[in-house]
Amino acid sequence: MKKLLKVFTILSVLIIAGSILPGYSKAASSVQVFKDVPPSHYYYEAIYSLFAKQAVDGYYNGETYFKPSNTVTRGEAAKMVSHVVGLDLYDVPNYEFKDLDTAAWYYNPIAAMIKEGYLEGYSDHTIKPKGTLTRAEMAKIIALSYGYELTTDHISHFEDVKQDAWYAPYIGALVENGITGGTSDSTFSPGIAIKRQELAAFLDRAHNKIPVEEYNDGQLQNLLSETQVKIDGVIQYYKKIKPERPAYSVIRDDLLQYAMPSIADSSLKKYYEKSCTNCDHILFDIPLAFDLRYQVLEHTADQIVIETVSPDNEMENGHIAKITLVNDNGKWKMEEYQTWSFEERPLDISKEVAKRYIKNHVTIYDIDTIDFQRYDESKETYYFDVHLKDGSTKEAEFVRTTGFLYVY
Repeated sequence: MKKLLKVFTILSVLIIAGSILPGYSKAASSVQVFKDVPPSHYYYEAIYSLFAKQAVDGYYNGETYFKPSNTVTRGEAAKMVSHVVGLDLYDVPNYEFKDLDTAAWYYNPIAAMIKEGYLEGYSDHTIKPKGTLTRAEMAKIIALSYGYELTTDHISHFEDVKQDAWYAPYIGALVENGITGGTSDSTFSPGIAIKRQELAAFLDRAHNKIPVEEYNDGQLQNLLSETQVKIDGVIQYYKKIKPERPAYSVIRDDLLQYAMPSIADSSLKKYYEKSCTNCDHILFDIPLAFDLRYQVLEHTADQIVIETVSPDNEMENGHIAKITLVNDNGKWKMEEYQTWSFEERPLDISKEVAKRYIKNHVTIYDIDTIDFQRYDESKETYYFDVHLKDGSTKEAEFVRTTGFLYVY
């Protein structure tokens, strides 16, 4: 059994993260994720926490921008909400709306939201994925997504929200749960398009009110991802300081925001001191392949233990990972990251799981159907025909014991 962290190659935006709190008055970080969201930005904590959960992306134009004051499209909102709420984004029905392309990046989030009853289309059989989302529509989506009790209490001070308006009980639910106080003391601005920074803040506040012991599988996976990204962000920032990286003792306090001393002073210290400065390496494979293996070994208010897998790829050998997070005075931190090679613990993936994995992860093609062809026992490999919607066919090889996938 290996306990030292391996280095996994992945291109990513790296961050240092602060504490996960609903208030945004002061960031604990000195590094910014997005060019237009510095640590002094009012919504910095909410935006980068959602980024670490992989719930939001930026816009790349030489540098990465978040565009916090831009309005939110319904497709963008579906991605953000579905991810933070922890919905299954793979097992979704086929919905036929006139303006909803099944190959679009927002199809699965929208379909997942519709499936759960959190989003609905229009009478003209459109979903308007590229249309803007109003604050009233946002209130409905968040209230439904988090199961809030609808109420019209606490909204009489909003001069622009009538008690009999369709959106009044949803706004009341958000106010009741401390998600928003409106755009001023007397206005909610229900018809105004919501901004990206506002939706990030609302989701962050709603998420932080859920006790961790009540998290669903998707939310547990988000917590794991967020912890990994924030640990790696600390290390990547400090090791690139010139003319030379500071001593480990300089970064230790920042690491201890997200990691317990047992791992910070062993594996993380070793990686920080030995890893190269300019390599495109991070500590963890993010995201891990939860759809190949995902076992929650412990899930309490004090500790979370998850076993999952990072499959082989063309650049790195994979591994089985057992990750332990602990609640340290209200902050969730990584305590242990154990790994086993596939030689020590080979996988035994069925062809049904392999087929589903191909469908979920081969996103550069618009897949129609996948047919199993044969199994080569000597190579421990499944072979599939991957039929695309344009009429062409690709071949896929999937190694049963390591999760290695090759499509050609």
